[in-house]
Order: sequence, then structure tokens, then C-alpha cells
Amino acid sequence: MERRGGGSRGKPLSAASADSDGYLHVDLVGKEEHNRLVKLRFSTGIPARSGEAGGTQSDILEDMDFREKKLYHQIHPLKLATDIGVTPLSLYFVWEHRVLPALLIGFGPPLVVSLAMLKWTPDLEKLKKSAFGRYIKKYMTPFIELTRLLTLVPMAYGAWSDDFRFIVLGLVILVVAWCNGLIREVFRTDVL
Repeated sequence: MERRGGGSRGKPLSAASADSDGYLHVDLVGKEEHNRLVKLRFSTGIPARSGEAGGTQSDILEDMDFREKKLYHQIHPLKLATDIGVTPLSLYFVWEHRVLPALLIGFGPPLVVSLAMLKWTPDLEKLKKSAFGRYIKKYMTPFIELTRLLTLVPMAYGAWSDDFRFIVLGLVILVVAWCNGLIREVFRTDVL
């Protein structure tokens, strides 16, 4: 499964090959200024599915754009675990009126995990092709993402004022935001 192109007088030479585990690797070779030979090899983390129905070589070589990475990293188990894990601890510090630890714990780890996942993107193809991936592609709009973030406001207010009702309100809004597509489907009417 070798593909080569270019290779003469500064034009890049590239090759794609599958390793013994069936993962696609791409080699890019080109000449920089002063005729230095530069070679870059990276593993795409994408299974090389040359014989699989619906999977062509061009599909495999195509990378996910930033918008897709930003969308699908939200449902990666590590990101979900981080977001869910820091919320109770952060709310505890808000309850104790300790703002700095609450902010550091509430926003630090999720931000670090998101930035790391966007820079060193894990294999998000499986998530993209899953039912959950198709769901968020359709229903996770920027407005819903903002709504999810803003659920922290009633939760923080509830923690600060020692009122569980606002924490519950924030959690209910969060669940409704995540389930907005399911709610739409349940109440969908085909009038007209």
C-alpha cells in the first residue's frame, strides 16, 4: 500500500504504509533550503482499512479539522471524567467561600485536558462514528455548549449561599442541555 509522489528538486515525496498492527503511517520527505533532507514520520492512529467496505485510502489520509476535534473531544472519556470529577470538589470550595481554590480546581484541569487533547489529539474517529458522536454533531450547537458552561452560575450561587436548590437547578439545566436532541425528538410533531 505504498503511494509516492513528487520527489524531484524540492518537491515533497510522501508515502503511506500500514504497519503490522494495521495502523496507517505517513512519511513526508522534502528538501528544505540549502538542500537539507527532511523526513517526518507520524502515525495517524487510524486503522488502515484498505479492504473494508466504505473505507478508501483517501478517507484514511484525511485529517479531522479543528472544529471537529473541538466537538468530539468533549465526549472523550478522559474529558468527561475530568469535567465531572472536578465539579463537586470545586463546588465544595465555593461552599466554603474559598474562591481561588474553587477556580483553580474548577477550570484548571478541564482547560489543561482540553488543550492537551486538541494539541495531541487522541483517536477521535471511533467517537465520531459512534451513535453519541453522530448525536453531538447534530445537536451540540455553540448555544448548547454555552448553556452547559453557564450551568455553573446557578450551581456556584447555590454553593455560595448554601442552597442546594440552585445546585440542583444547574444540574437539571445541564442534563437538559446534554439531552436537548432527545427532547426535541420526543416532542417532534410532523404537522404540515
